[in-house]
Amino acid sequence: MFSERLKQLRIYSGASQKEIAEHLGITPNAYRKYEYGERKPSYDALIKLSDYLNVSVDWLVHGENDLAIGGGGDIEDCDYEIAVRISMLSEESRNDLEKYLSMLESRDAQMCQS
Repeated sequence: MFSERLKQLRIYSGASQKEIAEHLGITPNAYRKYEYGERKPSYDALIKLSDYLNVSVDWLVHGENDLAIGGGGDIEDCDYEIAVRISMLSEESRNDLEKYLSMLESRDAQMCQS
């Protein structure tokens, strides 16, 4: 559900409702209504939300297709929490994580050959 995804993304981003409301140019009360499912954001607000939270509009609205902007492949709901946390990392930290994943993949491949 949109409101649940929005709330969880906000929490993982470390942003307050007030901060996101300011980014959108709306009142905190108007933003709260998005998270409670009492109001739907405009198209422009959806774009701003997806940019701010670093997710695709499609994923934010439907929970389908690519989670991260410019990502590749579908993310299942059970995995999106990890993907959200990764998307909130700095570029440097994501690069470090990529190197670590490559090391783990190499180790696993070596163990399979043994």
